[in-house]
Amino acid sequence: MLESMIEHPVPTRAEVTDVANAVFEQSDSIMLSAETSIGKYPVRSVETLKRIAKRTENFPG
Repeated sequence: MLESMIEHPVPTRAEVTDVANAVFEQSDSIMLSAETSIGKYPVRSVETLKRIAKRTENFPG
């Protein structure tokens, strides 16, 4: 979901939107793969995913 974070420390806007949409659609889980297995920023990727998901869950509506 945060593919650009394999090489870069910040996700693209489109990736943030994808994560937010998964939360809005009440997905049971969201998974990272290459971002954490071969990426340069594995911990930051997980922290970023968590932050986006939590902020989206707290969004009124």
